[in-house]
Amino acid sequence: MAVRKKTVARKKTKGKAKKDTLGHLIDEWKQLRDRRMQSQKSVDALARQERELEYQVLARLQEQDLPGASGVLATATRDLVRVPQVKDWEAFYEYVLENEALDLLERRISRLAWRDREELEGPIPGVGSEQLARVRLTSKRGK
Repeated sequence: MAVRKKTVARKKTKGKAKKDTLGHLIDEWKQLRDRRMQSQKSVDALARQERELEYQVLARLQEQDLPGASGVLATATRDLVRVPQVKDWEAFYEYVLENEALDLLERRISRLAWRDREELEGPIPGVGSEQLARVRLTSKRGK
């Protein structure tokens, strides 16, 4: 008489990590990131189209020497905004230092330059650092 082994029904988890495991959380994160990246591609495409339309409207307003124009849904107006553009960095930095005009500079330092200088010269006065925990997500091949 042959003895039959009792078959135990198991949930198939082929290719999927069990819920409530770290692997499951990582897989969920990966899926959500993939969805966000796909959505971002759509957003980027819309932004490119929007910029193109903005350029076309600005060009037409300039060609027709109009301060603005309207459609059914919105009004576009053209104006000029002055923005700084440094043409001589040496002269600019000299001015900043001589006039203590540090307000002209952004209040952050370059991470890469800071890291390089600290490696070569040691700690930079007035600059500390802190450790930020981060986690990276890499896709497995074919997934």
